[in-house]
Amino acid sequence: MTLEDLGNLGELIAAIATLGTLIYLAMQIRQNSESVRVNAGQTILTSLNTALQSASSSPQQARVLILGQTDFYSLPEDEQAQFIVWIFAWFRVLEQAYHYHKKGILDDEVWDGHISHLTQILKSPAIKGWWEIRHNFFSDAFQEFVNRVALTDTDVLLPREMIEKIKS
Repeated sequence: MTLEDLGNLGELIAAIATLGTLIYLAMQIRQNSESVRVNAGQTILTSLNTALQSASSSPQQARVLILGQTDFYSLPEDEQAQFIVWIFAWFRVLEQAYHYHKKGILDDEVWDGHISHLTQILKSPAIKGWWEIRHNFFSDAFQEFVNRVALTDTDVLLPREMIEKIKS
């Protein structure tokens, strides 16, 4: 074997090693991307669950959330403010979920559940009114999305309606 043959063999071995390294890196990037997607989905889920748990952490807070959706003006002013802050926080988290879904980070199945919840709460006159006043605090794409969902005809019940149906 000549020196030139050894040089060619060395180049071949280096090329194979480089290809192996590139394949390994591609696999690591794919695993990292999946990990980022899962973490983003978990962050959204945690944020939404925290918002829902805070609303149900006491009878007073649950009452504010239920009456806020069904009989907003029966609430005292401080509870109206509490409801509005909760809705703003919930919409802010939902907007983040919307953008994660558009980027393919949040699964369709998970996102569909959030759309169903949004469809339900947009039946509330108080939330519709709040959205008309506060929509400009959100991105244009999210505003368009919420406005499309608001046009959806649904038979989803508001919390108070659901409670009455369960009682009967």
